[in-house]
This record gives sequence, structure tokens and C-alpha cells, in this order.
Amino acid sequence: MSRPEPKITDNIMYLKGVGPRRAELFNGMGIFTVEDLLLSYVPRRYVDRSTLQRIIDLEDGEEATICGAVHSFAKKQTSRGEMFTVMITDESAFLACNFFNAKYIYNQFEIGDEVLVSGKVNEFRGALSMIHPECEVISGKEEALHAGRIVPIYPLVAGLYQKHVRKIMKYAVDHYLAHVEESIPTYVLKAANLMSLKAAVKHIHYPDSMALQEQAHDRLAFEELFYLELMLALQKREFSLSTKDCRAIQFPEGGTLSRKLVDSLPFELTRAQKRAIREIVADMRSENAMNRLLQGDVGAGKTIVAVLVMLIAVENGYQAAIMAPTEILAEQHFRKISAMVASYDLGVKVVRLIGGLTKTERDLTYSEIATGAADIVVGTHALIQESLEFHNLGFVVIDEQHRFGVIQRAALREKSVLYRITPETLQQLARLRIEPAVLDQLSTLKGQTFTDEADLTQTLIALAGKPVAAELSSWIFARLKKVKQVILTESGLAVLQQEDALPEDVKLTLAALINKPMSKRNFTDYLKIVIGAKEAKTYKPLIDNQLERRDAYQFTVDTLSDLEARSIPPEVIHSLKTLCQTEPILKSELIQRLKTLLGEEAAYRYRSFILAHAERVRQNPDMLVMTATPIPRTLAMTVYGNLDVSIIDEVPPGRQAIQTSWVTNQQREKLYDFVRQQLQEGRQAYFVYPLVEESEKMDLKAATEMADAIRKQPQFKPFRVALLHGRMIAEEKDEIMELFLAKHYHILVSTTVIEVGVDVPNASVMVIENAERFGLTQMHQLRGRVGRGNYQSYCILVASHPVSETARQRLEIMTSTTDGFKIAEADLKIRGPGEFFGTRQSGLPEMNVADLVEDAGVLFLARELAFKVVATDPELAHPANHVLRHTLERKYRKRFELARAV
Repeated sequence: MSRPEPKITDNIMYLKGVGPRRAELFNGMGIFTVEDLLLSYVPRRYVDRSTLQRIIDLEDGEEATICGAVHSFAKKQTSRGEMFTVMITDESAFLACNFFNAKYIYNQFEIGDEVLVSGKVNEFRGALSMIHPECEVISGKEEALHAGRIVPIYPLVAGLYQKHVRKIMKYAVDHYLAHVEESIPTYVLKAANLMSLKAAVKHIHYPDSMALQEQAHDRLAFEELFYLELMLALQKREFSLSTKDCRAIQFPEGGTLSRKLVDSLPFELTRAQKRAIREIVADMRSENAMNRLLQGDVGAGKTIVAVLVMLIAVENGYQAAIMAPTEILAEQHFRKISAMVASYDLGVKVVRLIGGLTKTERDLTYSEIATGAADIVVGTHALIQESLEFHNLGFVVIDEQHRFGVIQRAALREKSVLYRITPETLQQLARLRIEPAVLDQLSTLKGQTFTDEADLTQTLIALAGKPVAAELSSWIFARLKKVKQVILTESGLAVLQQEDALPEDVKLTLAALINKPMSKRNFTDYLKIVIGAKEAKTYKPLIDNQLERRDAYQFTVDTLSDLEARSIPPEVIHSLKTLCQTEPILKSELIQRLKTLLGEEAAYRYRSFILAHAERVRQNPDMLVMTATPIPRTLAMTVYGNLDVSIIDEVPPGRQAIQTSWVTNQQREKLYDFVRQQLQEGRQAYFVYPLVEESEKMDLKAATEMADAIRKQPQFKPFRVALLHGRMIAEEKDEIMELFLAKHYHILVSTTVIEVGVDVPNASVMVIENAERFGLTQMHQLRGRVGRGNYQSYCILVASHPVSETARQRLEIMTSTTDGFKIAEADLKIRGPGEFFGTRQSGLPEMNVADLVEDAGVLFLARELAFKVVATDPELAHPANHVLRHTLERKYRKRFELARAV
């Protein structure tokens, strides 16, 4: 029997040299098919065996790769722990490979093994060494296979070895390369000056030269980035189409309120703030809906920019809303904005809508928003509740946008609706109207309950006939009130009849209630009346145990009102013709016209049904999303590629720079003395610890121990210490932060990242414990929690000794600059995009080949060409683009689904 034709989608387990055990290891790295192996599992580096350096030629500080034999082993105790040394020689000289606290290293080598060693060269007193170099044992057969050529070095997991992976890859390339299908149209490859996919696969794994390897890398990186940008371009077009039928909002007027506020401010706006305002205002003046990201470092002044542009919306007769992720942030925005508009007498009404309002406060706020009395609305997720109606929402600000999902952001945008009565509206009203005689029959149902829709239908058939029941049953059932009922069944009564504790007269009374559903309260009241309150209380537990609970549906006064609204007389429907207009209007304006036309009483009775069948014209409010996390340009293009971006890259003048230093545990006493001095001067301090354990219980234990340790320090005994940890619910965290803001607590100990954006002007010290465990951007965000007031502020990074080279690099960057964009660029280079952004939070897809730092040029080209493709062929319908549609659906759509930003 002939072997089946190889297919690139074959399971990797059946590839020669793999098998079930190795397949499981590959699967753990996301490699499931031969296609994954060839296109996604690329070498992390290469060794050019024809240009290996001799040990004697190595120089201090250079990165180098040498080939030599294991000569001997040694170990000794040092201040950094036990050091294990593997001595390598290539006959020209010796190289010491030093490993700290790595006893396992001896098990990887034997005397005489030939090894490839790569790392940074150190020279001390003429002796050459490398610390924790990458080492690879090479067998004689392997040597012969790769003599005089470029050798790929693949990323591995425990159980996989380079020599095995190379053999597997060689077989895959030899037998499957012919089946690799091109995934990019020829015209795009020519425009980008790229090699074919087949050539790229060959030269990424077995390059004939490093120049060809670089071309292969560019080709594979381009594909990943091109399809990501293609998705973003299609999403941007999808957004445009989804809002095509929405009424565009323009803000032609304005500037008076904003100018009045700017002229009254006690400070000058920075050039970056003015530039951002110009960009936003240009969008507001245009016919297209704004979809813009406002990036700004901590304390760069994003909020004042948002307020100034919201005032333009208000001046044009629209409402503006700002949605924050937490109640404490929403409250802070409310206080700031209210103070601004009140201090400078702008005549603008600002309201807040958060979960902590009383019912009276919430009802009043709902009314102010619906009637237009509120100009600017500040809130949390409460802004997207279905029951909330805006009078005329025209401008939306999303603060800390990464905390909200796509659906939440869209839900707020969809709150802006206009109404229009059309001839179709009148036809529906006439077709659905209920005749007065039928309404009289239905009014007799008031107060009745039904077990389900079928029960209601049977009642309607008996009352008004099958045609009425068929037309109205579902509609009425949707308007019944769900109530809880109890019922005494025959089986329940039988049990009670056997109860010796129940008197016979009570049993007779209960027999009269069998199979009669009623509310629990009515059942209890009936018993009290018939057998007496005292007896009812005595026997209640026995009786309650035998009552069956069930849901029922009640015909209420509101149900009847809905039916009355549907019984619009023909003459009223006829008179509504005068309201048929071409332009949609606000709901409040339509209601006012109904009052004028029909009178107060009739307008009140029929308006809900008229509005339900009027044409709803969705407006498209301008949207500004804000983030305080500086994002390097390449990442901003990737994650927010379907947004326009404004950047505030200046800090307001006069703001004192936060003094940053780093210390080790040995300097802790001096640190505590310094913090005590700040507290004695009236300031407050943060102590932040990294979350070490995944377990919430361990997190709580660690947090509690940390807070107790601070409280027990002699320097801090006079001061109150609060604790913030991951197991607290949102309300508890908000309460702690509010008490800290009110200066009730002097020190706040936290194992969680303190809420971005919460201002505590009196806090002047941020102590970051185990700082080597934090990323640069995270440390910079934490540092931004101080320096919010008029006091000199300090950020002290406490690092555990000894400090690794990477950690030292991060700490030195933190102490050398407070520029968030420089820090973000450095963090991206150190950690790479995956760790920097976090795919789950940001929507950044995993890249197998592309590096957003090193491949920035490829990204810009991929973006340009992808957007051109969508502009000329948005449906990807041209025959030349069929390969794009096929590849996008098969390989990339699911993988890049997280990349949606808005």
C-alpha cells in the first residue's frame, strides 16, 4: 500500500523522529502540525561554524561563540553562593564557564565532550570567563552534518535536545517544503521586495548565508505583521460601516467656555496639551466620528484636556460623559471637574452616577441626565445600564480604556439616540391598536396571576377569543410582573394531616386552602384571620415546611397601562401625521410635541407605545479613550492600529521631579528613618510589595505579615498603618483609599498595584519592595502615585542582594529618568512586547517570528500595504486577494481576535 501524500497540516506526532512523547513536548510550545513546526518554530539564534572564534582571540566585554572540549570541573564558595566551573579548551587557550548555585550543570557534561559556548566574555588578570553562558554538547555525527556551515539553535523545553530537533527539522524541510503554499499575493511581495514563502522556510532553518537568513526572517515577520494590520484595517472599515447609518455629530460652535476656563487657570497649558487639543477639536469639527486615543504620562495633564473638549460639546448643546473603571476614580474626576466649572462660573451642571448612590440620589441623577439638566456626567459601569437614558449624548471619554471591554465601550456610545415619526410608524400603530371593547375585557384580569404563558393564553381565549389570544398573549406575558407564590398541594396536606401537634380545626382550615396559590404574605395573613395570630405563629414552621414555592406572573396596573397605551384611537393616529418629519429629534422634544398636539393626558397615556414604534436614529458620539501608560510607537500602532493617537509627552512646568534612588536590604534602617522623618513632617507613605504567590490565601498571609512587620518597626509605632490586598472586594479597597486620602492612615501597605489615577496629594514617599521583580513600566506607574501635591516626593526602590544584571539595568534606568516614554521604550527592549504588554490585558497577539522592537521598519511597511489592500479591495474579492481571505480565515483570525482595541 502506498504512503499517503504528505500534507503540511499533518499532525506533528507522525513526523519522522517525533512520536507521542516528543509531540507532547512540541504541543506545549504551541506546535501541533508540520506547518506550525516549519513556519512558527524558528531558531532563536545561529552559529556560523565557519567563523567560530578561538578562545585566545576573545576580548573583554564582547559577545562570542566558541567551540571547544570540556577539560575539567571545579567549584568554590563565593559571596553569591556556590560557584560551579566547567573549564573549556580549544587548544589555543582556556575559558572558564561559571554557574552560580547550579549543581545540576555537572550532569550535563563529561570530560572530553565537544561543546558550543555562547555568552559575554569577562577578563580578569588575564583569565577569560563567561557567567551562565549558553552551552550545547555536539556529537561527532552532528559535527560532520554541520561542518563549515550556519547551524540553527532552537528554543527548547526539558526533554528536547538540539541534535534531535535539527534532525526532525531537516526531515520536515526535505519532505514538506514542496507542499508549503504561498500566503501573500505576488503584487504585495514585489511591493515589499520579499522572497517567497518556500524560500523563507528553507533559509530560516538552513540558511546558506546570514544575509539570506535575515531576508527569510523579514519575510516571515512581514507575514505575521501584515495579517495583523490587515485585521486592524478591516476592523476600522467595519467600524465605519457600522456607524454609516448613524447621524454624524459635528461641533461647529464653541470655544467660549473652554477659552474662559483656560484664561482662568493658574498655569499655562504645555505645548503637548495644546497640540492634543487642536487634534481633538479638528476631529470634532469634521463630519466623521472621532475615535482617538489620548496617551499621556503620569501627571501630564490629560484630565484638563478632556474637560476643555467636553466643554465644546456642551456649548454645542450636547451632553458629555466620562466613564472611569472604579468608583474612587469616578469620584475623583467628579470632584475635579465640579471644582473647575464652579470656580470659574462656567454655568455647567456636572453630575456623578456610581453604584454607591442612594435610591433618591440615583433617581434624581437619572432624571437630570434624561431631561438634559446634566451637561457632564461622570460615572462608572453604571453609565451603561439599560435603564439609563441620556438627553443628547454627543461626546464620550473613557478613562484607563484597557479596563473596559469592546462591548462596554460600544454600549455607552449607543446611548445617543434621536427619534422620528414616519409613515411606517403610523401604519404600525394602526395595525397594533387594541379595540376599546377588547381593552374592557382585558381590564378584568387586573390582579390575576398565571403560572406561565400557556396559562395566560387559555385565559385570553376564554375571555376574548382565539384571534385576540394569538395576537396579544406573548406581548402581554412580557409585561406581567414576576411574583413569588406558595401553594399547599394534596401531598403537603396529607403530611400535615398526620401531624399530632396540629389541632383538628387548623387541619380543616388548611384543607380549604389546598391548591390555591397566593403570595406568602397573603397565606400568612389568611391563617392569622382564621385561626388567630398566636396560633398562626405557633404552627407556622410546621406548615411552611409543606408549602411548595413557585414563580407566578401577575397582571398589574402597569400591564393595563401598557395595554391602554396601545389602544390609540384612529383620530389620534391620524393627527400624528402632522409630526411626520424628515429630521430626527430628541426624545424630550418629541414628547413636548405630543403634549402640544394631544394634550397632557393623552400624550402621557400613549407616548410609550408611540416612542416604541418611532424610528430610532442612533447618533455617533465622538469618543476619546485615555491611558496613563506610555506606549512605544510600534506597540501603539499594533494594539491601537485602528485609532488615531494624540500624545502628551510633556509634564507641566513647575512640577517637582520625584527623586528616585535604589537601596539594598542592608540599608533598610536608614530607609525607615527617612520615611519616619517624612511622616513626622505630616506626609504619608506607600509600601508596595510584589505578589509572590499565585494563591490568594498565600497573598493574604504575605500581605498581613508585611503590614505587621511595618507596624512593629520602632520608627512607625506612633503611626497608623493600613493594608490593601488582592482578596479585598472593590468596596473595601475604595474605603481604605478614601481613609488614606483623608489622612486617617499614615502608611499604606499594598500587595496590589495601587489604583492608577488616584491622587493623594499628601503622599510623598513610595517604597517599592523587591523592586527587581517589577517591570520598568509598572515601577514608573507606582512612582506616579506620589508627587501629586506641592511637596518634594521620593521613590525608593529596595532590591534584594545580589542584584542580577537585568534587574540592575532596570533600577539604573528608573533612577536616571522620569520620562515615561523613555522608560517604556527601555522596558520594551529589555522584556520584549509579550511581557511588556501582556496579551490577555492588552489584546496584543503572540508573535512567533516578528519582534516589535527590531522589526519596526517591517511593521510600518506591513501596515502601509495592508491598509492599501483594504482601501482598494475591502471585501478581498479580487482573485489576486483570494489567498488573503483564505489565509486570514484559516490561520490568523482566531489568533488575532484579541487584538481588537475598539
